[in-house]
Formats: sequence, C-alpha cells, structure tokens
Amino acid sequence: MWKKCFLALISITLVGLGYRTAYSQLINRGLKSYINYGWTDFQNYPENQPVFPKFDYLGNFLLKGFDVFTWEEYRTLSPNEGSVIVKGRMFQDWLRRLVIANDTFGGVGVRFAIGGGMRTTFTPLTLDLTRLNGVRFDLASDRHQFTAIYSRVSDPLKLDYKQSFSKDWVVRKNEGVFLLGGHWESKFLRDHFTIGATFVNMYRFDSLLKLRDNSLRGVAIRNAIPDTIVVRFTDDSPEDGIGGAAVYNICAVAQVQAGDKVISMRIEPEKILKSPGVITHRNYLEASGQYHVGILEVPVSITYYFPMPKNTVQVEFKALVANDYRISIRQSHHFTIIEGSKEKTVTVSEVPLRGEWPYYPFFVIRRAKGNVRDMSNKGFVRFSYGMLTGLTTMGLNMELNLIGFHLKGEYNRNFCYFQYPVKKGDRSKWTDAAYFLTVTKDINPFMVGAEIFSIGSKYNTYHQNGPFWYFNDERQIPWQYRGITGYNNRYPLVDDNDDNDIWPDNWVDEWNIYTPDSFIRQDAAGIFPGLDKNKDQFPDYNVNNNNIPDWDEPFLQYFVDPVEFQYGADYNNNFIVDAFEDDLLPQYPYYKDEKGQHFFVTFRPLSYLKFTTGSVNIHQIAGGGINKMTYGTINIDYRVRGRGKIWFEHKVKRVRDNIPNDWWEFVLQEGGGAVGRANYIHTRFRDRLVMKNSLVHRGYLEVKYHPIRDLNIINSVRYEFNSMLASEFSDGTSQPEDKIDFIGLVCKADYKFQYKNFTIMPRIKNYWYRWSRKSLNKPYVNKNVLIPILRADYRVTRNTFIKLGMQGFPLLKNRVWNWVNKDYSYKEQDFIILVNNITYYQGYKVAWEIGWQHTYRDYEGPGLGDDNFSKFFIRVHSGISAIY
Repeated sequence: MWKKCFLALISITLVGLGYRTAYSQLINRGLKSYINYGWTDFQNYPENQPVFPKFDYLGNFLLKGFDVFTWEEYRTLSPNEGSVIVKGRMFQDWLRRLVIANDTFGGVGVRFAIGGGMRTTFTPLTLDLTRLNGVRFDLASDRHQFTAIYSRVSDPLKLDYKQSFSKDWVVRKNEGVFLLGGHWESKFLRDHFTIGATFVNMYRFDSLLKLRDNSLRGVAIRNAIPDTIVVRFTDDSPEDGIGGAAVYNICAVAQVQAGDKVISMRIEPEKILKSPGVITHRNYLEASGQYHVGILEVPVSITYYFPMPKNTVQVEFKALVANDYRISIRQSHHFTIIEGSKEKTVTVSEVPLRGEWPYYPFFVIRRAKGNVRDMSNKGFVRFSYGMLTGLTTMGLNMELNLIGFHLKGEYNRNFCYFQYPVKKGDRSKWTDAAYFLTVTKDINPFMVGAEIFSIGSKYNTYHQNGPFWYFNDERQIPWQYRGITGYNNRYPLVDDNDDNDIWPDNWVDEWNIYTPDSFIRQDAAGIFPGLDKNKDQFPDYNVNNNNIPDWDEPFLQYFVDPVEFQYGADYNNNFIVDAFEDDLLPQYPYYKDEKGQHFFVTFRPLSYLKFTTGSVNIHQIAGGGINKMTYGTINIDYRVRGRGKIWFEHKVKRVRDNIPNDWWEFVLQEGGGAVGRANYIHTRFRDRLVMKNSLVHRGYLEVKYHPIRDLNIINSVRYEFNSMLASEFSDGTSQPEDKIDFIGLVCKADYKFQYKNFTIMPRIKNYWYRWSRKSLNKPYVNKNVLIPILRADYRVTRNTFIKLGMQGFPLLKNRVWNWVNKDYSYKEQDFIILVNNITYYQGYKVAWEIGWQHTYRDYEGPGLGDDNFSKFFIRVHSGISAIY
C-alpha cells in the first residue's frame, strides 16, 4: 500500500514540475489568484509610510523602514561643505521628536537619545537645559554615571509641535555654534559620598576652514572686519546717580599686518559722543546716573569711536579712569547679503536689542570693583578687542551624607575666548569662578546650618552674540520656530526657568508664544514660579488653562486666592516671595556677582514648634551693593486629628539691603479683555530698595476647622510691616523715616449636603487686602471681595449629571469694593446650568457638556460699560485614561 502512495506522490510532483516548466514557456505574463480576507488581515498600501530597505555604511542590510534623523559634519569643500541636519517627517509624526536606543551589559545600562526637547542637567552652575535639541549618551551602573551631549545650538532644526509634516526638513549651515559636554558622577563610602566632574564647551565653528583651524576656542565670524570699534563708559550703579565713570583719556594701539611684518599704530578716537547728563570737568568727563528716553531710564554714557586701519590683527585699549565705571565695547562692519537676485551691502547698526535692561548691543569688558566714589581707584585699565568665539566651563561637585552631616557643593572655572575678527586675529580670554558649599547637621533638638557661595561677575554660561552682530546670515530667533529670524541670539547653558516647567522663560520653544495672550493659552506656557505645586505644568491659579485667572473667574475663585496672599521666604528683600519671582536671569542657586555667607540655628522643643535665628552677609563683587540681615523666626504647625490644623509663622528681620532685584509679573488690566474679563500683561517691576535700612515684621496664620462632617471653615491672614529707619548712607543718599504695610485676610466656608442622587454645596468667601505707606497718608491699594455661591448636582446615570451653579443672588450679590478707585467697584451675578457626561472608549476618556450661562456685572464707574450677556455652549474634551 505504501508503495502505491509513494508512486502517486512522485507522479504528482512530476506533473507539477512539468506544469511549471510548461507555464514558464508561455508568453502570458502571469495570472493573479483569488484573494480572500475571511481568515487573514487586510494589508493596507504603505502609501503614507515611506518604507524602504536601509543599509549601514558598510553595505549591510539593517531593516525595512524610513529615515528618521541624519547629522553629518564636513570640514572640506568636497563632496559637501558644512553641517547638515535632516529630520524625517516620521521623526515628527510617528516618533514624537524623541528616539532612544538602549542596551545593557555587565550591570551597566546604556542609552543613546536624539530629541528636540530633552531635560538635561549636569549641575546648577554648569549646565541646566530645559529642552536640549540634539543628541545625548547616558551610561549608568550601580555606583557610576556618565552623560555626554552634543548639539548644534545655533541651528538645531526646530519643528512646530502642533503640525504634521509631509516632507523631511533639512538645515545646512557652514558656520554656527556647537555645544558639547560631559558629566561623570561616582558614589563611594557605601553611597554616602558622591563626587562628580563636568566639562562643557560651546564654540563657534566654520566648516570652510580646515579641521585643525576649528578648535574648542572657536573662530571669529567671516566678513566682519571692523570699520570702527566703539568703546562706551557708563555708571556701573546708575540708580544711585552719583560717583559714576570718570574718564580722563583713552587711546588704542593696533597691530597691523604689513607684508611679512607687523607694525604698531597708535589710534585716536575720531568722534566722542556725550549723552545728556555728561558732566565736563577740567581734566576728565563724568558719566553718572541716568536720563530718560521715552519711558526708559538709560545710563548716562560717554562713547568713543575708533577707526580701524586695514589689515589690523590686534587692537589694545588703554584708558585712565576712576570711580564706579563700566566699560563696554562693540564694532561696526560691512557685509554682503543676497536680497532677491542681487547683492546688497549691509552696515551693522546700533539698534538696541532685546536682552538685559536697558537693551544695548554692547559687551561689558571691564567693571570697577565695588562702588567707588572718591577717585581712590584712579588708574589705567587695559583690554583687547575681540569677538566672543567660545566658552568653556569645567568643575567638580560633591555631596556627603555621614554621621548626621549633609554637605553639598561645587566649584567651577569658566573661560571665555575672544578673537579679533580676522582669520589670523589675536586671541584673548578671561576667566572667573563660581562655587558654593552648604552644610547642615542635626543635633536633636537643634539643627545648625551654613552656606558660603560666590559667583564672579565674569562667570558666563551663555554665548552672548548681540554686541557684535555675530552672524552675517540670519539665524532663527530662539523663541520662534522657523519664521522670524535675527542676527544676534543668546545660547544659554543654564536656562532661566523660574517656574521649573517644560519651557524655559526665555521662550526657547518650538512655536511662537511671545504674546501676552499666548502666555496663558498655550499648553504649559507662561512664567508662574512657585505656583504649580501639583506639578501638572499649569499654574495653580489657572487650572482650566484659559485667559482668566481663577481668582477672577466665577465658581473657581472660591478655591484660589490672589498672589498677594502667597507667603514664603524673601531673602532678597523686595517684598516678593523668592520662590515666586520671575527675574529673567539664569537659574543659578545664587545671584551672579555676589559673594556671601548664611548661618542659622534651629531649635525644636516640641514636634509642632520651632525657633530659628540666622544671619546673612552678602556683598556684590563688582557692583558694590550689600545685603546684610539678621533674623528670627517662630513656626507652629499644630494639627488636631479629625478637626483641623493651625499653621503660623512670624519672622522679624533687621535688614540693610541696597542690591536691586527687579522682577516680572503678569499684571491684571482691570476692565480689559473680552466682555470685561481679566487681561494680563507681562510687566517688569523695579526694586525700589525700600529695605536699605529697615526693621521688618512679616508672617502668616492659617486655621482650618472641620466642626462636623462635610463642613469646612478656613481663615488666613498674611501681613508684612516694613519700618524704614531714617538714615544717611555712605554714598551720600538718605532715607527718611517711613512705613510700608501690607495686610490681607481670607475667610471662607463650605458645606456639602447629599441626599440620594442630589448634592447641594453652599459656599461663601470674603477676602480683603490693603497696601499702605505712611508718607502717603492713605492706602494705595484697598480691596474687598464677597463671593456667595450655591452649587447643586443631580446624578442621572452613572456617567451623566445635571449641574447648576449660582454666584451672587438677588439679595446677596457677588460684590467687589475697590476703595481706592471706586469706579472699578461692581456687583455681579453668574448663573450656569449644564448637562455633563463622561465616557470611556478604547482607552480614551471623553467628556462633553452642553449648557447655558448668564452673566451680569454692574460697574459703579459710569464710563466702564456693564456686562450683560448669555451664551449657549457645547464642549467636548478627550484624553487618555489610565489602563490597568
């Protein structure tokens, strides 16, 4: 039987072979077979996914896929020139701008990442970037860690996060700025001791030069030979108005290439420009204080213009100066750009740029040490001219936890490199240091602590290009994506990110949010330091992410107090809680140009009671200001189980502080915005130095009480009283006796009553605050707000609710009393009814609401215009729900 089966199988096989042989001889190009998807998955065409075979540079097949990222560097003219970065459309659409390769071996984990917004931190004084756009390599074992980064920071190819792309994006540059760096940390002594080392370098490259000519010191810009070098003298402390720069004379000596020889040539200024306010003495000029240009306060200045001979390779200046001087430099040069199809010669102008206030395109090269006013520092100051081509920061950090001691610190050295802007131009550099050390020790019931710190005035962690018109071809402005460009950008190593969110405060992001409206509307945009305690990337006073702060929005304002009621430490003595300051400065742990010490002792006799006393002694290294303070604090944190808690702190401090610490805030424009609602402008405030010699009492009391279930009563008081003592200061200024007071009070209560599917929630809140100054004889801010609310919910089904809200009633309206400007006092009523449903679908959470709202607001001021409107609304929200 088996023989017959075997012969049958052979016969069938031969017939099949014969069929194939016969078929292969036909001129028919092939017959398609029937396709059925009853049991097989449908295969879609890959028309939207460019999938191709991919090979490595040695010709080995890797995979079938698509191009994601390419970075190539050429330092020759053939086959290509420049720095080329390509980001494929799938880098944006599929991979969401982040690609990670990882592996492990022998207990060591390795990751290699390419991304457009990677949080990268080495140490607080060396590198802290909110959104690194480049590549990074990480290696970690049980006790050792290492990170390396690389980025073309001048042209990183940013993509708009809110758009999908139908093509690959390429940026090719033959010059720009690179960032590279590395950080290592290791643990010893059973993990009690950690030590690390950091190296960070940012340098300007030119791919048209040979590799050996591109060093980590960087190279100067092409086609930027100076026609004129400008030297400006100003008062280093213009706010005091006296003892500014005294300039006796200045001259320059240029080294000029003449064939094979270099000759010296003395250069005198061709022009001297004196601003308003310059005082001419018998043998010197004086620039003290400030003058007004429109709304700006601009330092008085003396400006010298030096023409530069052709073929100059070095220039050194020598100035005889005295008192509190600041010397700044810049240059003017011509270069050619292509406009349309024609060449156009452009001259670098002196248009002010956005930067430190005021916005001047000058680079500070020398500052007087301290705030000298008696000519005691008269002498010659020498400096060479050059463009900033690179900077390097290197240092060590450590942390020790042993026998109750906790030490943490770092020491760093910073080098800035300059070059006269020709190929063989002379090079120069400056260097400065920054360090800090903190130590605490628990000796129950005491804790002692100390910190010492110093950040030099020349310590620099950003590549400042503004003074020199650094690029002759336009660059993407850091806070824009693609569209708007400029010639002078700043590339920081330590971001300004006061609110520690996903965007740095200098708006280095992937789309334009540089408008007051966008500050609040964009996801996680805006600067709200200290006001995101739940870390959801949105300010706690704008949880619904609209353009109205919650303390001014119906129903939400019950839960949120205005920022005036926030309390915390204020070590820089400008009446703003330190954790809430937006200062437009790098996020160093201490201020630049300051050196000082802080010592404190804490005594805790009871678990809920502690006393602290301490002293702060800070002085500016170049600025000459001081911040000396002694303080004492009592703190109570007492909890009654099931009934509530009491939190109280009172601090008294004796202050002598003449260091200005300006800040920025989002300021309410009352009566502005849509339908009279809040409109906020990002506004700068000057520190008026109201604690140059003061005795300050400040504190906060909060009482939370729950007498019965579901009844909450909360009362809080914040106060700050600044007694300014009559004083005559060494700089010749004086301070009359005065007093500045703030007091604010919040009282609120809410109750929740539930019966079957009904929930009723009455709430009432009243807050009042006042700012006053004794010399003004009346308060300059005095406001009281009454907020009565009734909320009711009815549960129709598990996922559907009918909700009703009333804020303000016919006999008890929502009231705002503005006793300083009564026109802005008003009565208001708000009514909302809506149907709300929440559905879960395939891992998505979908919430929709349909309803009607009516608002009526009646201002006491006749010219403001009342609000009386109704609206019908339908809204749908979608998000990803948790999957378990």
